[in-house]
Amino acid sequence: MFYTMKHVTSLDGVRGLAVLVVMLFHAKVSGFSLGWAGVPLFFCLSGFLITSILMENKRSSFADYIKTFLINRSLRIFPLFYAYLLVNFLLLIATGKPTDGYVWFITYLQNYYIGYHITTPGILGHTWSLAVEEQFYWIWPLVIFFISRRYMSALFITLIIVSSVSRYFIFDFTNGNPYIVNVTLISCTDMLVLGAIFSKIKNDTHATAIGFITFIAGVLLILRGINYVGMDSFWNPVDWAGKCWYMFTAFGMIFSSSIFFLYKWSINKPNKAIVKIFSSKPLVFTGKISYGLYMWHLLCFSVANKIYSTLNFTQSKIYLILLGFVISYIVSTISYYAYEVHFLKLKKHARKISESKVPA
Repeated sequence: MFYTMKHVTSLDGVRGLAVLVVMLFHAKVSGFSLGWAGVPLFFCLSGFLITSILMENKRSSFADYIKTFLINRSLRIFPLFYAYLLVNFLLLIATGKPTDGYVWFITYLQNYYIGYHITTPGILGHTWSLAVEEQFYWIWPLVIFFISRRYMSALFITLIIVSSVSRYFIFDFTNGNPYIVNVTLISCTDMLVLGAIFSKIKNDTHATAIGFITFIAGVLLILRGINYVGMDSFWNPVDWAGKCWYMFTAFGMIFSSSIFFLYKWSINKPNKAIVKIFSSKPLVFTGKISYGLYMWHLLCFSVANKIYSTLNFTQSKIYLILLGFVISYIVSTISYYAYEVHFLKLKKHARKISESKVPA
């Protein structure tokens, strides 16, 4: 039998917040210069949720454990990703634009292509984070299954340190390329594993104290980073990629501990104001279609720009942004209910087949 983590509605709200922050950042909304932090938030949440599921299923045979996990992940990720790749490819062909480097995207290695070339064929730049997560999904189930729980914390802390420090060496090795520093699997592992740590300890006696210390330490590290690089550079990670390599780790510490606290409050104090905010219907719905929003929003923003310029609108930019968001929500809602949901049903079907094989 494959166990799934108990659904916590407020964590859908976290996913919704993360995608909204990314969208506002890409829409170049004034005051959202820190919107790039939405991706580290996604990483921390993914590490927390995936590790929770994997830890629950260590009791299964390895064959069932790895097969069911990979099938579930593939059914959730691949259909929409490759549909978007196909749409993007057809648009490139139709407009006579080059499709160089497409094989990197098909094989989920585009984070390295984007990091080195600082460009993509069509509107694909935002997919680098999906490549990082997919690469993580191929390795992490093996780590969780084969490493004893006794040694996990030590391994997790080691991975976080290695990942954080790797950004300094990657920057040096690539002659100061600030883009590749932020998009490799090793340089993003700390954020994913920070989420994993809190997943592992979430029911431990000292978890709350660890969460509080982690949060405060993250804030102090960010303040130190701001003091080092200056407030102007702080808003753009490209400016401090090699100089302040621990900054992403600090964000991961804040986000992962915050996710942990929200999880605990959702279970033990569901009437707490912050839980109600993240469990609100608009935010939860946004979280539900967040994968589609993340995939489609840049293309939808491009369509909105085309409409805006074609009709010669001269109104405030706010109308352009609203149009982009409306189109994104419409397309993503249709994408979810007309396309993605059919593959999600296959996940449930695969789980029933797996459970039917368990002897009575």
